[in-house]
Amino acid sequence: TRYRVAHNSHIWEVDVFHGDNEGLVLAEIELTREDECFACPPWLGAEVSGDPRYYNSNLAKRPYRRRSAFMPTGAAGRHRLFRGLSSP
Repeated sequence: TRYRVAHNSHIWEVDVFHGDNEGLVLAEIELTREDECFACPPWLGAEVSGDPRYYNSNLAKRPYRRRSAFMPTGAAGRHRLFRGLSSP
């Protein structure tokens, strides 16, 4: 399920995954340029833009719930992560 969440002057697209990717929540922000400043919402987690485990194609092949490599030691519940996007 995708939600559009306004925070300061930006819109975040928050994807709440289901099925084999249950428990994974990814937030994306689209910026007009790479060095654009933005305020992080208090619910935002770790940056995963460059982590191939979170690419949609890899989530389809190796779902979040089936891979212990996703889960930090002692972690439980949902993981809020984000990917920053930059418009060309």
